[in-house]
Amino acid sequence: MCTVSILPTENGYLIGGNRDELKTRPKARPPSVSITKGIRYISPTDTQAGGTWIAVNEKGLAACLLNRYTDNFEQDFGNIEPISRGTIIPTVISAKTIREALDLFKSKIEPDSFRPFTLLLFNQESELIAHRIDWNGKELKIKKDISTPTIFVSSGKMQSEVAKVRTEIFKHYLKSNDYGLELVKLFHTHKIPDNGAFSVAMMQEMVQTVSCTIIQVGENISMDYTDGLPSEDSEWSTHKL
Repeated sequence: MCTVSILPTENGYLIGGNRDELKTRPKARPPSVSITKGIRYISPTDTQAGGTWIAVNEKGLAACLLNRYTDNFEQDFGNIEPISRGTIIPTVISAKTIREALDLFKSKIEPDSFRPFTLLLFNQESELIAHRIDWNGKELKIKKDISTPTIFVSSGKMQSEVAKVRTEIFKHYLKSNDYGLELVKLFHTHKIPDNGAFSVAMMQEMVQTVSCTIIQVGENISMDYTDGLPSEDSEWSTHKL
């Protein structure tokens, strides 16, 4: 996943997530409800490597995973294949709170077994709480209480430049002050003519946004999903807990 947005709402929050992948990668399985340790959650599934890059559970805790491409250290896995980063979210998604999710992460995840990643955790307790876990191949850093609304960007090329452009696009949409589902869809379907690499819904020769997922946590918990490059004409499916 390469662009994640987080918006606080009157009684919860919205998360949007664009997944950027090789065009040749097999299609993911659309969101479905699963149960782990007695907790129900919704997530799409990576049909190639297993696991997922985004999920939300019945307690309102959500998790998103991004690959890290910059400021990383070289890792030596020897003859052992690294564990798929898609297995990280299923390991922590049974948590009822972010503190519990952090405890699960620390006790169950050995970062050395994974290539670099950023794990984002969100929950609505007395207020919206957002935490970020970064593994750069050598060091693990946890940043707590991230200010929202905001976005997170992961790009294999020109990371800082791409993040700057997409952040400015996000700020433009925030001027409407209407923090709802349609705003999230508008942002995550945004395209820059003749500059596909910088677009939120990005498209290049080998890589493009292959799906968009939107989580809504409030009076109800749901996940909207569209497969393929998201656009204003995309068909969305809604999955509820």
